[in-house]
Amino acid sequence: LELRYSQLADALLIDDESSSSETTTTTTMKEIETVIDNQIAVKNEKRLALGKPPLKSYFKDYALLQEVTKAGCNKICGDITIAHTASNISEFSVTSFYTAGLELGLYDQYQMVSYYNDNSD
Repeated sequence: LELRYSQLADALLIDDESSSSETTTTTTMKEIETVIDNQIAVKNEKRLALGKPPLKSYFKDYALLQEVTKAGCNKICGDITIAHTASNISEFSVTSFYTAGLELGLYDQYQMVSYYNDNSD
């Protein structure tokens, strides 16, 4: 199965389209973007306090891609398992934006697992 970003974003709008107001059709996408923007602002404040430069501008694009992909796949498939490559996720990594989807209820904590690779064989 191959899906475009626009198809995943559209999947998040389906329920909203039942409303009579045209402005509600973009609510989910706007909510995702708003939460990510807020998280970037908080992370940049922390980075400033640590004497580090702000996050690069592409972090927003990658965070949106990541959250729309997970939320859209969850909605289309009815469930999803999100495997992270580490159990300890840096607060300044793109992966750390997974909390946006959790905050918005686009997927649940039980759907997330840490990938464990035991190289001891």
